[in-house]
Amino acid sequence: MDIACSEQTSRADEAEGLLKAMAQAQRLTVLCCLRDGEQSSTTIAARAGWRLAAVSHHLGILRNAGIVSSRRSGRRIIHTIESPVASRVLEALRAA
Repeated sequence: MDIACSEQTSRADEAEGLLKAMAQAQRLTVLCCLRDGEQSSTTIAARAGWRLAAVSHHLGILRNAGIVSSRRSGRRIIHTIESPVASRVLEALRAA
């Protein structure tokens, strides 16, 4: 395998991880909420009409994939989209 193929394989593996994490309706909904800017878990749950536990579960998967980052603000945890690639995928889906 030449270097170019090796590099493409590495990029394909990264893309697969990103798409696997995003390829679920609830996680896409969470990301759509975050597309509007930073949100707390409670705000996302209210906007989506879900239980907080479900939102936390999906945020954990997105955080582990490097798509979302979280920070503490007082008693609240604030989430934001960290991955510029994920943001571009969301924009492409929105335009489709």
